Amino acid sequence: MLSPRSTTLSLWSCAALAVVLLSSFTVQAILPRPGLVRLGNGLSRKLQRPFSSVATHSLRKDLLAQCKLQLRNASLDHFSRVPPAGDVTTFPQRYFVCASHWQRENPDGTPGPIFFYLGNEADVTLYLNNTGLMWESAADFGAMLVFAEHRYYGESVPYGEAVKKHMGYLSAEQLIMELKEQFQLPQGTAVIGFGGSYGGMLAAWMRLKYPHVLDGAIAASAPIWNFLGEVPAFDAGSFAKGVTYDASELAGSAPACVDNVKATWDVMASYGNDDAGRGGAMGNFPYPSSYITNGHGQLPAFPVRAACEPLAGGDDWVDADLLDAMAAAVGVFYNHTGDLECFDPFAGTDPDSDHDANWWDYQWCAEMLMPFSKDGVLFLGQLGRHAPPPVGHNAGSPTPTTRCLSLSGPKSRILNLAM
Repeated sequence: MLSPRSTTLSLWSCAALAVVLLSSFTVQAILPRPGLVRLGNGLSRKLQRPFSSVATHSLRKDLLAQCKLQLRNASLDHFSRVPPAGDVTTFPQRYFVCASHWQRENPDGTPGPIFFYLGNEADVTLYLNNTGLMWESAADFGAMLVFAEHRYYGESVPYGEAVKKHMGYLSAEQLIMELKEQFQLPQGTAVIGFGGSYGGMLAAWMRLKYPHVLDGAIAASAPIWNFLGEVPAFDAGSFAKGVTYDASELAGSAPACVDNVKATWDVMASYGNDDAGRGGAMGNFPYPSSYITNGHGQLPAFPVRAACEPLAGGDDWVDADLLDAMAAAVGVFYNHTGDLECFDPFAGTDPDSDHDANWWDYQWCAEMLMPFSKDGVLFLGQLGRHAPPPVGHNAGSPTPTTRCLSLSGPKSRILNLAM
């Protein structure tokens, strides 16, 4: 996937290839790749396969000290009558039980509830470390906290090194079914599901599908309506609208930020007509956080505002000024360490994020295909001021159908229905 880049492109061209303001994960295909990813400055880093993890130095020891690591043999396949390859019927699933605030018996004789995090597309300790609502509410409700790791992520990986040959068991349906299985937890108490983004979707679906298992659900930022065919129809431009707002003066960013970013599209198209990628403000927290970087580095509070600061220039800017400013803006995310000379458009901020992005890319194409549009008017416009692209398509990039069909493994079920 890595194509050679001329050194004369310098940082400007690298910015043109990587203008993704605070994207949580770089989207990549699951294709045969070398064991090393070359960085733009000539350095290399080794990919961690099949496991990904959170940088341990970023984990809060005070939280981990309140939790006990548990392992269980989770069923690999809940639907097929044919045994999985190699008769591998289970895999080790991690989950953490945090009972420091749990009330075994309330005044009315009932035990405190269980707050259950249903998993996300990364190492479970990332969510144990960052799901503040659960920790903040545990004492008030006398609740036990449980953080379950999603199959195929972190260390809950079936088939070990051969996992890429058996990706068919990575699905939300399989995950929801496995969460119905017996965990070593107290019985006879209320269980409330928690989740954010994809994890929020799991919490909502689990509550709807199995209300006798989950007594309630807190589904934060859960895009369960973001699919084709929903009524009312999903606004495919809503994500771009949200990012545009985050970069606006109304949201506290530099007044010229949005206009200057829009002005770079034609400039970047002239320097190299490559996909500008999907940007976002999914990590625009009001406090410093290492969540989006898998613990490998901390972003500042309100990082979109920080990224807009270099883009606060005036009308006298020339192309070089715009590209310099964009390089500095994307550097808030890609160069949060401050030691990169150039950004690699085929890599995220760290190998663990790259790994998780590969796995999520598979899920997105297999069952989570959600359309996104860019009209050239919003902050996330296409390269060049031409006719608006089709819904879900970025100008200069393959359509979702083309992109997903390039992945290894089974074709998308959604695509099969549409073909």
